[in-house]
Amino acid sequence: MYSEVKKMEKRWRPTMGQAAADGAILVMMAVLLMQRGPVGRAVQQGLALWAGTVVPSLFPFYVTVTLAVSLGMGALLPPKWCAFLLGALGGYPMGAATVGQLCRKGALSRRQAAALLGCCNNAGPAFILGVAGSVFSPRGCGWALWCIHLVTAAGLFLLLGRGGQGRRPEPEAPPAFPAAFVAAVGAGAGAMVNIGGFVVLFSVVTALLGQAVSSPLALGAVELTCGVARLSDSPGGFITAAALLGWGGVSVHCQTAAVLEGTGVPMGRYLAAKTAQALASAALAWAVAPFFWG
Repeated sequence: MYSEVKKMEKRWRPTMGQAAADGAILVMMAVLLMQRGPVGRAVQQGLALWAGTVVPSLFPFYVTVTLAVSLGMGALLPPKWCAFLLGALGGYPMGAATVGQLCRKGALSRRQAAALLGCCNNAGPAFILGVAGSVFSPRGCGWALWCIHLVTAAGLFLLLGRGGQGRRPEPEAPPAFPAAFVAAVGAGAGAMVNIGGFVVLFSVVTALLGQAVSSPLALGAVELTCGVARLSDSPGGFITAAALLGWGGVSVHCQTAAVLEGTGVPMGRYLAAKTAQALASAALAWAVAPFFWG
């Protein structure tokens, strides 16, 4: 009996990792209680950002892509081209959503989706030109950042796309339009709720983190918009902007995981590809910066 009790105690004994996680959660709870005012304002700002920017720009696009894939758009173009083009136009996390839909449809295997994910999930032109580009006074910086972003994404696409050619879906009778439309709206609404949760959460995280950290690179690595907004109008800020756009931010990566839910697509290769894109973007921006700040 004594030996059985000792075995149970050993089984219940928390590991170092569990203890650290429990301690971090307790600390976070204490911080949230002590910072109720800033946390409340950050939640309101996150909700305003979600309702005022994310949903209007992403929800119609998400529904349209879901509907198009359901009705057989993947049979018109190679799946990898669908994912890349829609991701380049729609912005984070539209590329990941397209990869997820094509994977669910059977146009991409999990392995192919994992290979393509890192090059198909990119910042959109609206954000790069309207937000990132507005930080810098030299004319054309926004367009330069967009070109750098597209060039590095295309380079990864050519590299990773060779292993992710995909296949055209087997011909099948598409669902009736009303049923496909209802399903697409439901899927889009669910995705917006998941994405909204991360937008609000990371609004709180960056608000608290911003009290102790002032580095735009550190803040942008967590939440892209927050970091970009704090960049200086300088060559260093330009290079940092290119790197942050290539990386995307932890918030974007969580949103990516949300739109891939149920596909079983692993995130490891995606994170490695986004790291590579951030480094390549920074290198290109370093080469381009003298043309604006010569």
